[in-house]
Amino acid sequence: MLFSSMSFLIFFCLVFWGHYFVFERSETGQVLFLTLCSLFFYGFSDPSLTLLLILSLSVNGLCAYFLLKRKNGRRFLMVMALVFNLGLLVFFKYAYLLGCLFLDPEQNASVLTALRKIPLPIGISFFTFRAITLIVDGYRGEKKGFEKLVSENNFFKFQLDVWFYISFFPQLLAGPIAKANEFLDQINRKSVRQVPWYLVLKYLIIGFFLKNCIADNLSEATLYLSSTFIPRLPKIDLVLLLYGYSFQMFADFAGYTYLAMGFGKLLGYDSPPNFNFPYISQSVTEFWRRWHISLSSWLKNYLYIPLGGNRKGERRTYLNLILTMILGGLWHGAGWCYAIWGFAHGLFLALERMVMSFRKSTTEQRERPLWARLLLVFYAFNVVSVFWLLFKLPNFADVLLYFRALWSQPIYSDPAIGYVVILYSFPIVAYHAVRFFKAFETAPSMLIANPVAEACCLGFMLVLVFTNPGCPGNFIYFQF
Repeated sequence: MLFSSMSFLIFFCLVFWGHYFVFERSETGQVLFLTLCSLFFYGFSDPSLTLLLILSLSVNGLCAYFLLKRKNGRRFLMVMALVFNLGLLVFFKYAYLLGCLFLDPEQNASVLTALRKIPLPIGISFFTFRAITLIVDGYRGEKKGFEKLVSENNFFKFQLDVWFYISFFPQLLAGPIAKANEFLDQINRKSVRQVPWYLVLKYLIIGFFLKNCIADNLSEATLYLSSTFIPRLPKIDLVLLLYGYSFQMFADFAGYTYLAMGFGKLLGYDSPPNFNFPYISQSVTEFWRRWHISLSSWLKNYLYIPLGGNRKGERRTYLNLILTMILGGLWHGAGWCYAIWGFAHGLFLALERMVMSFRKSTTEQRERPLWARLLLVFYAFNVVSVFWLLFKLPNFADVLLYFRALWSQPIYSDPAIGYVVILYSFPIVAYHAVRFFKAFETAPSMLIANPVAEACCLGFMLVLVFTNPGCPGNFIYFQF
């Protein structure tokens, strides 16, 4: 059920009505109602998926309960919960990849065929990471957000709050990955009078504009980034399509995030920020502080730091960075191109850290001259864009084909392709450029500081959502 589909909008209207006008007097009633709605939302296209989600919720709910209520055996419970969650993820997402790695394809052809047919449940990476956050933070003794759970003597209410946190439908399929303490602390009785209508409207308009108008139109152009068309495309078109896909990735995922924030806010729950103008980053390191912030924080807190972080010397730090990003790449997909993508990002993170360590003194980015900042933005954007090819072309041979064509093809372009890419990339470029040149100083969630200009801009985007939508398609991050 896409956020932009009519079925979802009808579903959400019914959820909104029930949440505020049927169960407004009861916190438990509201939480139970939203949890049931989340289960329905997840199983809408395939009801059998609901059983998998219920299994994950049941196991993690019980483990969290005994982990927080008992003083003995907590480490064992934490390990068992992690084994279950990671095992679930490995079975559904990586069974075929591991089978190809360890099994002889001739002697185990039937086994590999069976492994290949294992379906990939939508959003499994996201709700599994939320469950791991709950378990690990509970084991670590986090206070904020967990105090309410610990104080609850009602087993049913405890389970309900945990189920609600993991399954909350605006964040269920593609994040943001809210930490348990951030979300649990928000669970209380909600009133429709508390809804910040203008902020919600702004989030929803920006989200629909980015997805329906920008990402969906760019996707029609970037279809040419395939092995069928690449050998026939001139150099300029190949470069423009690469940039177009980079902007499509941002518009698609940021659009989903804004919609998730808007629909969550309508129900009274905040989502963590996920983007902060990533394409004005002046290094790959800075890019990962601005792109998919909730995943970057998750990888840092639950993978990089447990591996040792930067506490065991420079060489081990470089290794930890690369290993973390390889695993982060494999989180995106069970394929070697994703692992290569993660390795490439990890390598650049390590190299940039190495370069900084050789400098005697660092200069803050705002102190750099404009030409230097522009050059660094150009460097970071191009590196990131080239790496996005591994997402668009998961067959590594197609990536090599792209670079061969980029070298051998003539330079002249097809005006039709370039026109579409430039036209629909312009709003993303302008959005980042305005922020880069510091024409306004606002939070990442703001659009324009001047209220009148912002209202006009939102109105214009709303008109384009209705008059110039692209061909509807799934959000790219649903596949992860």
